[in-house]
Amino acid sequence: MRKQVFLAALMALGIGATARADTLYTELATITNTAFGQANQNNIGRYAVQGGVSYTNTIAQSVPGTVSVNDTFIAVGAVPVTSYIDNAGNTVPIAAGNTQIFTFVVQGHVTAATPGGGLTTVHFDQSVFALTPPTVPGAFNTGLPLSWGSLGPKAGVWYGLGDNNVVKGNLNAAPDLFAASQTNLIALNLVTATLAQGNILFKDAVPDVDNVKTTTTDPFPPGTAIKFEGLVGVFNEQIADPASAVNNIDAADLAQLNLIVQSYAALGNANGQSFSAFATATGFATGLGAGPVTNYNPGAAIGGGAGTGDFPSNLSGNVDFFITPLQTPGESIPEIDPSSIAGALTLLGGGLLYLTDRRRRRNAK
Repeated sequence: MRKQVFLAALMALGIGATARADTLYTELATITNTAFGQANQNNIGRYAVQGGVSYTNTIAQSVPGTVSVNDTFIAVGAVPVTSYIDNAGNTVPIAAGNTQIFTFVVQGHVTAATPGGGLTTVHFDQSVFALTPPTVPGAFNTGLPLSWGSLGPKAGVWYGLGDNNVVKGNLNAAPDLFAASQTNLIALNLVTATLAQGNILFKDAVPDVDNVKTTTTDPFPPGTAIKFEGLVGVFNEQIADPASAVNNIDAADLAQLNLIVQSYAALGNANGQSFSAFATATGFATGLGAGPVTNYNPGAAIGGGAGTGDFPSNLSGNVDFFITPLQTPGESIPEIDPSSIAGALTLLGGGLLYLTDRRRRRNAK
């Protein structure tokens, strides 16, 4: 009976009964982070992250000096965790010296560009996401990749998940719906050209051996298996001035970014991703400034120095968690009807970064 009531409520939100892509349900789980002595991080419903950075380098262009459809890029960045919200709705600051860092490496391609050669929409094809402590507690610096701690011990590692539907499992909450065709994308804001909004999906490795533990409270029938638990990031990206001291990387910074990308790409390829040989062998970029397209050569605008597609950006937001039930024989897991959520992407304007933690559900009974 409980399932019938739940499905009826989902149908009222525009959810169909026949699924092709998986549907990821947020707000049905909390996590406990036991890594690095984080005893105070229990029953986390959401992380708050702010003051992060991303560096994007286009590594292949179909028209040199012009951003075009199917151009390939690599992005690497990090964002600190500053507080969390527990399952009672209380905001808890992260204790001094206990800051942890989310590092990410993604590879993707341009799916839409302006006639003049400006980037407008890209798709994330391969990705790796990890939670680590900074190299020195309290010393995180966006323009100093060595301070991120990206290559150190990891509390958790998550890997790119294909395009799937996203829906809030808490039906009393405001809708947060994305059809599969609207996931793993980022697009420039049509009003403010230095802003970009988008989302990206991650899942845990199998087997999962990290220290970020999930407790699932779900409305699915007893015995229903959990297929995925993971991260869905809904974020706002502010394109930054590459000439500023914060984002002006030098040769030593580039060397560290290359090491991070090489390491994460290799880790990703060992866990179902397909990063390019460039990512695993070279990393982020072949050099700084003018030169081959594989150099990191940012300009004052998102298009880069001469339409290079290279730029730094600032990140902040929040971190939530999703689970997805495994369809059982004779049952149909509900799925989003894309036609019912045409306005869903307007939710991105708030600049939230929802990243959800995935683990296989334990049998709580």
